[in-house]
Amino acid sequence: MTKTGILEGSLRKASLSRAIGGNAARLAPEGVSVVTLPATDTLPHFNQDVLDAGLPDAVVAYAAAVADVDALLVVTPEYNWSMPGTLKNAIDWLSRLSPNPLDGMPVAIWSVSPGLLACWAARGCMRGFDMFCFRRGCRSWPSRRCRSR
Repeated sequence: MTKTGILEGSLRKASLSRAIGGNAARLAPEGVSVVTLPATDTLPHFNQDVLDAGLPDAVVAYAAAVADVDALLVVTPEYNWSMPGTLKNAIDWLSRLSPNPLDGMPVAIWSVSPGLLACWAARGCMRGFDMFCFRRGCRSWPSRRCRSR
């Protein structure tokens, strides 16, 4: 069975991202289990000095949760033509680990926002991470079109 982890970009309890991510399990095909990864607000702000002094416990726990899944579904809003800061912070921490738990992991990106071009902006920003974080054999499956209504 393939285990897919939901990485929510929003911290707001009533966010659209959380609502959509929470329904992903019902949309998953047979043979795919879906788990929600821990919230990114437990991670300290990335700081190379902190990393040089040793990985914080919260980063170790978060990396273990990500390493425990076979695929990643990032469900995120768009904030000012980019991804939320806590989502970028999580990627900053994870991308510096060795071994990198994101390395080669299949990733899908769902962007949830009422804005006309928000999906395009957040997805475009996230796709830029493919070349840096999700090396060797990563396949990313964002939708070809975003529709806002």
